[in-house]
Amino acid sequence: MINSCAIDKQVVDYSINKSVPNLLRSNQRGLLALEYLLFEPSLNTSCSQKPDSLNNWVMKTSLEKSKDRCLWAHYLAVDLNQSIEHFNYKWSEKGENYKIKMLSLKNYKSDHEFLSLLMAALYRIEFIKDEKLAKPLDIHKECKGHEGCLKNRELYYSNLGLESILSNLQGLKSIYFGPGDGIDFKRPSFAKLIEEKKLSEINVKIKNQFNKIEQEINGLLLSGESWNVLLEKNKNCVSSNLAISNPLPVCQLYASISDLARVFKTEVLIGLSLRAPQQYQGDND
Repeated sequence: MINSCAIDKQVVDYSINKSVPNLLRSNQRGLLALEYLLFEPSLNTSCSQKPDSLNNWVMKTSLEKSKDRCLWAHYLAVDLNQSIEHFNYKWSEKGENYKIKMLSLKNYKSDHEFLSLLMAALYRIEFIKDEKLAKPLDIHKECKGHEGCLKNRELYYSNLGLESILSNLQGLKSIYFGPGDGIDFKRPSFAKLIEEKKLSEINVKIKNQFNKIEQEINGLLLSGESWNVLLEKNKNCVSSNLAISNPLPVCQLYASISDLARVFKTEVLIGLSLRAPQQYQGDND
């Protein structure tokens, strides 16, 4: 979650005297802060108590406020680009080449230890299922009926939440099947190990489920309706309907991702004699 009030104050300070805080906290920078500055439509402020400078800013024209927001957005974009360049340097072959270090045999006692660590990344599907779908749909066990869950939608202002889910799933697909770019990482993929265990039917099931989910997401993207509108229309999915073909497309997407998560949590774990990451042990939904 971003601190939109703090961001509003930074917009005003920067527009007046190019003032930049000594410390930019994580909830005041990055992609979500940029999304707020570029896509939030009201051009108002979320601050309940406003200093005079912010009261004066609110009285500006929409064009002036948009210009001020864009100036601060440019500063945050430069800040974000520096972080991305640092990240790329850490992973790039021309930099510190962290990928090779991560996959080096000497860093792990066994393939089993390495796969256990990768399994934690594969469990990102639980975050997608719960945080990006169940909570916005108001069907998560921890927050049913709480408005906070409904409002806490990823990329709410830009309506790019569905594209984010698709990108996350494509990453998970690469983790499971391997990157498929011909590079020898000297480590077997989950799919390869499953084949070696003569459990190829699990790979077929997972591949088909990924394809099904991608088709459902592409169908939603082509529907012409925004992600926020789709979530509102599909809110409060009936749990008993999730196991069958659900006429509500976002609810059906949630059911499909839940089915894929169950295959990861049961068949893949059992087939490779792995354990769920500690934070997910006992999570049976």
